[in-house]
Amino acid sequence: MPSSLRRHSRTLAQPSGYGLRLVTYTDYDRLKWQVLDDSPHLHTISIAFQWADKITRGPGERQRLARRAVLDLVDGGLIYCFYASEHDGYTRPDAFEAASRSDIDLELSRPDDYAPTDGKLMWIHETNKGLTVLDALPAEAFIQPPPPDVLKARRTHKH
Repeated sequence: MPSSLRRHSRTLAQPSGYGLRLVTYTDYDRLKWQVLDDSPHLHTISIAFQWADKITRGPGERQRLARRAVLDLVDGGLIYCFYASEHDGYTRPDAFEAASRSDIDLELSRPDDYAPTDGKLMWIHETNKGLTVLDALPAEAFIQPPPPDVLKARRTHKH
């Protein structure tokens, strides 16, 4: 296993009938859940690359991990991506249709210095299913865990 994919473990009480169950989060898992954690906060797709920088230094590995995380979240129905200007992305995130998977893949494959000529950026946004999953994740699932009061509030919030 590459050193960039270290494992982090935590024992959680699970109602499995067999006692405690070991839950392990790889750095990739923590990247994916961190991107999900940022999705309600109106970020462009570049947030996945910023978090991937925290777990790997190789540009090829960074792009591969960010791409995999975003596509896994999209394919799982936990986030969707959309095109919008910077102003509209921040002020009207629910006003846009989801981008196609091929468009998302194209955006994730672009070089770091790419600048759109039409002013449209690709944004990520959570789904209700994504929020439900996010609410169940422990602090150890993230690269940068949310504050304890935020985690506690999530557990009592209904979607």
